Amino acid sequence: MLAKPQADSESFLYLGGVEEGQFVLHALLQRGWRPRLILALNDESLTKASGGRPWVQEDWPGIPLVKVTSFMGPAGLLAMAGSGCRGALAVGISEILGKDCLNHFPLGVFGFHGSLLPELAGPAPANWAILQGLSKTGTSLLRYTEDLDGGTLVAQAECPLDDTTTVKSLYEDLSRLSAELWLTQWPRIAEGAVEHRPLGRLRLNLRRRPEDGLIQWKDQDAALLSRQIRALGDPYPGAYFWVDGRRVWVHRASRVDGPEMACARLTRVEQDGLSIALPGGTIQLADLRDDEGNSLDPVFLTPRVGSAMAALHAGRTVLAIVAHPDDEVLGLGGTLIRHFKAGDEVHVRIVCSGDPIRYAKGEQDQAADSERAAYYLGSDTKGLQFPDQRLDSGTNLGLIQAVEAEVQTLKPHIVYTHFWGDVNADHARIAEAVDVAVRPYNAPSVHRVLAFETPSSTEWTLAARSGGFHPNVFVDIHQELERKIDSMRAYASELRPYPHPRSLRSLREHAGARGSECGFQAAEDFALLRELR
Repeated sequence: MLAKPQADSESFLYLGGVEEGQFVLHALLQRGWRPRLILALNDESLTKASGGRPWVQEDWPGIPLVKVTSFMGPAGLLAMAGSGCRGALAVGISEILGKDCLNHFPLGVFGFHGSLLPELAGPAPANWAILQGLSKTGTSLLRYTEDLDGGTLVAQAECPLDDTTTVKSLYEDLSRLSAELWLTQWPRIAEGAVEHRPLGRLRLNLRRRPEDGLIQWKDQDAALLSRQIRALGDPYPGAYFWVDGRRVWVHRASRVDGPEMACARLTRVEQDGLSIALPGGTIQLADLRDDEGNSLDPVFLTPRVGSAMAALHAGRTVLAIVAHPDDEVLGLGGTLIRHFKAGDEVHVRIVCSGDPIRYAKGEQDQAADSERAAYYLGSDTKGLQFPDQRLDSGTNLGLIQAVEAEVQTLKPHIVYTHFWGDVNADHARIAEAVDVAVRPYNAPSVHRVLAFETPSSTEWTLAARSGGFHPNVFVDIHQELERKIDSMRAYASELRPYPHPRSLRSLREHAGARGSECGFQAAEDFALLRELR
């Protein structure tokens, strides 16, 4: 029998994504392993992928560097085909590698996931490990399948965490461990001895983006605040909070001696940072920056010493009252994300959250879907447990009272709800209930009421009574559109194939069409029903 051919390191191509890919490759080069070719994301694609330092040929002497927009695009596939490599190592990528890539390399395509899979599968595992306060995480070496994180598990290495671990230090540790793991497993990989035993599809964690770093002072304790800042600091933009419309980014946090208070309160301002007393102790915040990344002197906060942190920014309270799980995303997801990013308090109330008629009992967990969507929207989302598609079966009094109770409790400044002429009867009844609940003398806090359109409902009505939906308010959501798409992915059971209005492609096209009406790249539109100035 012929021996299996051996492979040296130059039989491998290196696919390098965000900065993590550079960390691991540096660690491998220090240990003598070098690929034949580096295929890396170009600068524009790095920006879209949440960043990192650009790939520069001077950093990799003697190794050819080819930069592409997409690994699976024509230029990427052509570079792979021309490389002559028998295997690939991919690090720091989030793009799903298709069959054209996976089948090209007889030794396979390998990569790392910064967790002990199946725990923390999906995006941002290093951030989530710190945010969740885990005592350990690790790195998993995979032979990739089209599931990306669900490939064949080759080997794992553990990494301890403590209350000083930052995402930067964790990346450094995981990069070192990943390089060591690769070199340890190299003999098996070179012999083609890794059997195909995929983990299968895993429940993926949620993405992290800069706006996820908003510090919610009302819900903070010392341990949570420390984890949030350590998880989102350098090389990420940091966690942030608002002060009178000014955004302050924070990159370092440390426990210090100081009082413990029932709610977050500013206790001291010094040139090197701020001291915040919270439940569980005092945290010092340091390395403060503005939106451009410039250092901030915290002296402007000196007059606010003694103030509750939640009182530093008077954001508006926003309430969206919708019929069904997914309506809050379809109709105004991008607008709610804009409110959240601006420091507003966003509430969503899903009226028909109980007894769905489209699914058998236990077939669909809409509450969990709504929770995942709420993460991307930045909203406090709750269901009012009315039955689906049966609001028109009796009196509207119970519905009106439920909506009034939410308005009275939350005292919103802005209320969004359905257009009353929608083809869906639940939408119409809810619009009527909101109309009653926000009467000026009944709800003096409400200064603005807007109706939104719901794709697959508003445009389908044939009723002459509706008069058609005529928007007169347009909100630019081009920076929020992909996050809106992520929130809609949480409602996978509600998605339909294109060209259905509830397909992801249709939602993008719809936003583009509304944007073209008003000079934006993407927009959501509303009918202003009342405004008090």
